[in-house]
Amino acid sequence: MLQSMEMDNTKIVFLTGGTGSFGTNFIPLLLSKPEIKMIRIYSRDEHKQQALKEQYRSDRISFYIGDVRDYDNLKRSMADSDWVVHAAALKQAPFGEIYPEEFIKTNILGSSNVAKAALDNNIDKCLLLSTDKAVYPLNLYGATKMCAERLFINLNRMKGTKQTKFACTRYGNVANSRGTIVQKFLSLGKTVKVPITNPDATRFWIPMHEANEFVYSVLLNMRGGEIFIPKIRSIKVGTVAHAICPDREWTIIGERPGDKLHEVLIGENESFTEYENYYVIEGYSSSHPAWSSNKNGDYLSTEQILESINGCRSGLEASAY
Repeated sequence: MLQSMEMDNTKIVFLTGGTGSFGTNFIPLLLSKPEIKMIRIYSRDEHKQQALKEQYRSDRISFYIGDVRDYDNLKRSMADSDWVVHAAALKQAPFGEIYPEEFIKTNILGSSNVAKAALDNNIDKCLLLSTDKAVYPLNLYGATKMCAERLFINLNRMKGTKQTKFACTRYGNVANSRGTIVQKFLSLGKTVKVPITNPDATRFWIPMHEANEFVYSVLLNMRGGEIFIPKIRSIKVGTVAHAICPDREWTIIGERPGDKLHEVLIGENESFTEYENYYVIEGYSSSHPAWSSNKNGDYLSTEQILESINGCRSGLEASAY
């Protein structure tokens, strides 16, 4: 991961979408950092906020009900924070094809509201969590994330005298996060055939704890205008099915609207600097092969997939049925 920088004082972190998969796993990491004075959870789901409140019972966590579509509430809730991590988004790609206006309102206009509120509150750092689907997008979800990336990156040269620094992280599928193929496979009954879009489809894959640690390291090191990309491995959809549902029959359902056979994390038109464990994109002009999930050269085995989602085969089956 990125090299850590020494903190000069305590920080208040404002986390949009804080009750989602990323946010609920990011909270323990933030609580482990003595430099984090307060974590502000901003989300629409009061039930999940209550569950988190009862789980942690910490005076270092505060909760705010709100939607990133509501600029005024967002601005008030964000006031006096130091860092903003923007994780709120509509993410289920098939629904984006059916309800494009809703995805635009949350992922583009909502991201614009977050950025504007950060500027108006003179926040120090504002970080967008993006996805490999933003590169050469074939579905609306990816297109909205591409727009959000452009919004954040270009604000660094359009913010006038404001101090706020904007950056993005971009990574692939997070193991066992909400809505992934892992959870879909786990939810199947014992006698149900495993639905596979294409067993040869590939995806980038990162364990949740690595995604959390990477985002925190970016917060420490970002200077504004960068897209940070961790060096991560790839999986084949068929291998995931073998790992979670061994000895089960498949049914090939074909690709969904907007599906890609392979994902891309760095486009051939993006200029980047390579470091030991990550890349940083800082412009657009290079001509080089795209970094795609099928050309990664580093695939996870069934055993490694099981390990990355923190469970052995028997444990996974027990949780599924």
